[in-house]
Amino acid sequence: MSEVQDSGGEKKKGKKIRAKKHSTHIDMTPMVDLAFLLLTFFLFTTTLSKPKAMPLIMPDVNEVPDPSKQTPVDDEDAMTIILSKNNRVFYYFGIKEPKVEQASFDATKPNSLRKVIIEKKKECESRLKVGGKTPNERHKVVILIKADKDAKYKNMVDVLDEMNINDVPVYAIVDITPKEIEMISGL
Repeated sequence: MSEVQDSGGEKKKGKKIRAKKHSTHIDMTPMVDLAFLLLTFFLFTTTLSKPKAMPLIMPDVNEVPDPSKQTPVDDEDAMTIILSKNNRVFYYFGIKEPKVEQASFDATKPNSLRKVIIEKKKECESRLKVGGKTPNERHKVVILIKADKDAKYKNMVDVLDEMNINDVPVYAIVDITPKEIEMISGL
């Protein structure tokens, strides 16, 4: 594997005998071979992470919705998120008499979308416990996601990520109404 090469220290006539000077040389070829073998072993045995996609169930385009099969939403359990231009996001609670407020995608801010969703979930869960109903009898919170024509695709993905992070069981992507466009235009 390694060898020591000796050079020098021969006797010459008429000169003093000096101590032998040894020059060492270590052959690194086997170590380099071992390093490449280990590298290739770990490269071939490692599983690379695959991109993960969030499952999203979309309705059939050709199917006409049957109003009798639609799930009724309680006014107190509903929350609507509206995406607009310039990365703006608005929300309101309930269906009747909505009061639109602006939120932020930044989770560190006090008016962040994540904090608003968490508060709404807690409110619905506390009402569920007081009513004595099980989660199977009534949904905890229903979030309607709406985007106007100027909203960015990235914002829609961010909102869907928030639904996944906050473990929101029921949410739907719905078309925005002209009334909602008017409500957010003044803000």
